[in-house]
Amino acid sequence: MMLSIAGVYHFDPTGRERLKRHLEELSSSMKDRPMFIAVEWDSGLFAQVKEQRSKFRELAQEQWPTAGSDLMAILELSLGYEADTHSEVFPSSPVLWLDQGRQANVQTYAQQRLNVYRSFLETDNLPLNTETALAMFSEEARKRAQNLTESTPRDATFASLINEKAIQSQGRWAIVIVGTSHASANPGSMRKLLEDQGYSCKVEVC
Repeated sequence: MMLSIAGVYHFDPTGRERLKRHLEELSSSMKDRPMFIAVEWDSGLFAQVKEQRSKFRELAQEQWPTAGSDLMAILELSLGYEADTHSEVFPSSPVLWLDQGRQANVQTYAQQRLNVYRSFLETDNLPLNTETALAMFSEEARKRAQNLTESTPRDATFASLINEKAIQSQGRWAIVIVGTSHASANPGSMRKLLEDQGYSCKVEVC
């Protein structure tokens, strides 16, 4: 089975559109649908985060009252985008929740994400131009994520879950959407562990 791995930057608000374009390209080139789509989330935690998207938008609008609605819409949908962007392209493919069972308190996720975006700015002032603001957020999100290079126990867990699902599916290909560190060629990463097991991994950083 070929694994198409999308390495994403979790806090990059432009990531959703980048990922969607990548998935659309896969849809055109692969012809058949993926046997499954693995995402780096717990289904219950994602449901809670998705419910906070509108709350996040309210908080962001209060923080930056002059920001345009187009920017607010993009920021709103950036919360947990790794877990549902694929539904716009492959709505019928089964989902493998790689972090299923993970314990975390996400009740204040909307406020936490706003704090992250605020930390990306040198001042509390947000550029009025949407493209300029998004470029600033994206650049900082990617810069900070590049410091995460070491493998973690989650890499082995993800690789094991994907291998188990692939054996059950016995299909031609599948999609994996994870943070860039898990998709890297570093020793012990999820990708390297899967390649060591004989999987053909095609990686795209989105």
